[in-house]
Amino acid sequence: MTSEKKVTSYSKSDILGMTSAALCAVHCLAMPILIAVSLTYRWLDGLCYIFLAIGVYAAYRATKCSPLWLKVIIWGSLVMMLTSILLESVSPISVVLNYIAAAGLITGHYINYRQTKHS
Repeated sequence: MTSEKKVTSYSKSDILGMTSAALCAVHCLAMPILIAVSLTYRWLDGLCYIFLAIGVYAAYRATKCSPLWLKVIIWGSLVMMLTSILLESVSPISVVLNYIAAAGLITGHYINYRQTKHS
């Protein structure tokens, strides 16, 4: 019974991680459009840090029993996302890094979800 609870808990963390990364990617895609039509508000910039915090929580919970290579994918993607957020005002490559990081997080959490669901 306890192993079923652990799998469910890890699976929920993976779903949270995938959802957060997907919403982050949508947010990054929508920001240029919002800026172009002058609908941006100061609080929209802070969403990046909220997605990052959710991602750290989800990664911590989801990777407790994951293999090392999967931990590297998920945590490496989070570090890449943090780097892209910090470089946002300095380098145009930060946008590309952010999309790669979001794809890495979604992929890593999906693989982890599939492994914990079937183990």
